[in-house]
Amino acid sequence: MQKYFLTILICLSTLVINSCNNVDGFYCSSPSEYDRNSAQSYYNSFGTSKAYISKDKAKSLFGCNYRWTDVVYVYSTLFAKKYILVRHGEVITYADDQD
Repeated sequence: MQKYFLTILICLSTLVINSCNNVDGFYCSSPSEYDRNSAQSYYNSFGTSKAYISKDKAKSLFGCNYRWTDVVYVYSTLFAKKYILVRHGEVITYADDQD
């Protein structure tokens, strides 16, 4: 009986661990130092303003790095837009416009 219980417990543990792999942000790599520095440069530039985009668009731009409390800014030039992810006043990363 104990062996049967132990087998079931191991199977359930494996299922729980595997399901955690699918949770956003669980295995999310940090942005590189280069991306952080570039984002900081864009954030400090004259053409930067707060972006009013949907949470879905932010999620598609930043993937697992995006959290619902983050603020997104946009750096606009004549040729392109760069979206900047800011969390609690700290610049995290940036993404190019996908349009």
